[in-house]
Amino acid sequence: MSTFSQCSKKGSRSSSGVAEDSQFGSFLALGLGRFYVETLKNYSVRLIPVNENDVEEMLNELRSKDIFSYRRKKFDKRAVLELAVRVSEIMEKENTLEMDLNAVFVYEKGYAVADARIVIGKRGDFETKIREVSYQCKEDCSG
Repeated sequence: MSTFSQCSKKGSRSSSGVAEDSQFGSFLALGLGRFYVETLKNYSVRLIPVNENDVEEMLNELRSKDIFSYRRKKFDKRAVLELAVRVSEIMEKENTLEMDLNAVFVYEKGYAVADARIVIGKRGDFETKIREVSYQCKEDCSG
């Protein structure tokens, strides 16, 4: 009950998620503001693990980055940084295939996760396999 009342407070909406890609491995996606993420597809992606500097860069890439000083209200940017790093750490250390936190309400101090979807399972092995690839030109490739 207290979680519901906390989530019903007005705050800036954020989303954070991690997943696995068969080609690239595990990644973090981060966005701010429902309209920006869902309608304008404005979010940033990094391979994990990420640190606070990586997340800071991700936030600076977003068109919605000014939301932290939106409408004369301040929102807790530090909380968003810490949450994104924690999500990355969980993905890295646990048998987590996907984690989607949407919506996350960011307040003047702190945040509340209103909805979370976590898929548990054995993660893939993404070790780099190097192989030699050769290409033969069937025509005159000199020019």
